[in-house]
Amino acid sequence: MGIFENAATVIHGTLYGATGETVTYDLNTPLSGGLSSATFDAIQAESRQSVLNDRGQLTKVKTKDFLIKVSQFDDVGITQPRRDDIITAEDGQKWQVASPATGLDYFEYSDHKQVLFRIHTKKVKA
Repeated sequence: MGIFENAATVIHGTLYGATGETVTYDLNTPLSGGLSSATFDAIQAESRQSVLNDRGQLTKVKTKDFLIKVSQFDDVGITQPRRDDIITAEDGQKWQVASPATGLDYFEYSDHKQVLFRIHTKKVKA
């Protein structure tokens, strides 16, 4: 492992230790083996983009994102996040995996080595 790869691992561990939480990830459609839910370590984040609204004005859009290691998905047999899955944060708030209004896909890789998923969500109304 190179010095920069080691530094990235240390920085991620430090960031998770400072701001991370355990979330429950509920699948919209259970896997063939019956798995319907998993528990992951995650970091809450947000994305901010600007889009043109229907009147041609620039509007700022903010989404709640969850950063979750790809390897955690692999460990339980999930290949990638899926639209309409539900993430429940430690505080009990529920977030639905969804594409933001900016036209981005509902998830993307957060880094060039594809170690972290950045999963875009919208709040589930109670």
